Amino acid sequence: MCEALSGNHNSVDQQLVDVLAAMANGVVSYTGGASWKVEEVFPELANIQWTQYGTWFDTEAMGVDEEYSSWVIDWVESWTNVSWVEGEPYQLCDKECVVQ
Repeated sequence: MCEALSGNHNSVDQQLVDVLAAMANGVVSYTGGASWKVEEVFPELANIQWTQYGTWFDTEAMGVDEEYSSWVIDWVESWTNVSWVEGEPYQLCDKECVVQ
């Protein structure tokens, strides 16, 4: 069984913020012996800047690489029970997630 963590279909960055909120609220579990929290590994998350229309991270204003959100997503998928399946973030409750 899977639970969608974001209803946003436009922006991976907005999906990531939804997932980070779920992590902050204890909805998402850290797995695999993660000894670091995501905000410790990626301190720039404390100061997210958005582009003019609020859809994407303004990586230039944040002073990070344009692939920054991909790096955060890779970390989240490695150390939590969240995976992006068919372009949407899901909390995995079993080993496999099948979207119907």
